[in-house]
Amino acid sequence: RWLRDWLRPPGDQTSLTTTTIKPVDSLTVEIDADERALGVMLYREHMAEIIATAKAAKMPLMLSTVADHRMSYAVHGAPPTPSPGVAAGLGALASAGGLRNPQAVEPILARLDKQLKTEGDYFEVGRLLHRDQLFERARPYFVEAEYLDPKPRRSNRAMRAGLRDLATRTDTPVCDASALLDARAHRGIAGDDFFLDPCHPTPKGHRALAEILLNCTLSQNLLPSIGDNQAALLRLRALMTQVPLKGKDIFRLDHFTERRAQLHENRAMTDAEVLRVIRSFDDGTAAGAALSGHHAMLFHRPKAALTWYGRAVERGGAVGALDLSRGLVLTTLGDIAGAQEAFRQATVLLPNDTEARQHLTVLEADK
Repeated sequence: RWLRDWLRPPGDQTSLTTTTIKPVDSLTVEIDADERALGVMLYREHMAEIIATAKAAKMPLMLSTVADHRMSYAVHGAPPTPSPGVAAGLGALASAGGLRNPQAVEPILARLDKQLKTEGDYFEVGRLLHRDQLFERARPYFVEAEYLDPKPRRSNRAMRAGLRDLATRTDTPVCDASALLDARAHRGIAGDDFFLDPCHPTPKGHRALAEILLNCTLSQNLLPSIGDNQAALLRLRALMTQVPLKGKDIFRLDHFTERRAQLHENRAMTDAEVLRVIRSFDDGTAAGAALSGHHAMLFHRPKAALTWYGRAVERGGAVGALDLSRGLVLTTLGDIAGAQEAFRQATVLLPNDTEARQHLTVLEADK
């Protein structure tokens, strides 16, 4: 900070950035232990500033831990070499018998724990324990792997602990969304059931987190204007059980709830592999083309999605639903005029569809 203020004194608006900042996925640098600790410290400071600002303005505030994919691990290029002694321990763990022979697992873990150093080391132990149905034993290894990620795109145990500590020190309500999502997850570890990638939720994940945050907000009486919060909480929970999340129209992107297709290996996919996966959903039907379009969007290929939706129309797919999907894609591309026209066509063909009208209304309000 001293160096920053020396290079650019407070009040100086000169930018120190001379090049375009690249997306995090394209960065080749990795952080070390000191940089990780610095990130946690800065995170705490930012949270403390948020708390102070809210309290000074007498605004209701609830902090939340960040939930993410506990078991996410992908490498670019060749998998890293395990730390010394780890490979042999992993081999012993793989053949130990897991749930059928848990007493054989503990001494192996005791030896391995002294040798584990990297994200990959911890992840492989967690993966084997999870494979062998020792889910509770797998959890701390996934948590440590998450913390040691050299290219972090997720929260971690230190950040969550720091947030909870700040909440206690400042008497600020907190919602432990990460722990509450784990409690809903298969075997208590949030993974593919709720996340597309390390940090982005699936529709099911978004729904679960929304329910968790609404529950926390009401249960901590942060909305006094609605009257009886406990009664509202009971009504909300009843409503959630009556409105399950599920897709209704295969041609609509906003009804699509599948997870992005991935390789079985924990490595990044090449462009050729991504295109091959997208094509694999097309079975020659209109619905197959629409599915390929939806998966193209999950892989951040909006122009390819538009091509697939066009094929779905050519094959006799539901035009109104596909217009709505096209409108959503064009919005992400910044083509507002094109999106407006697509939504207008959708509202003509789907006159009773609330979502189509809302999308069009929002875009027209930005004129």
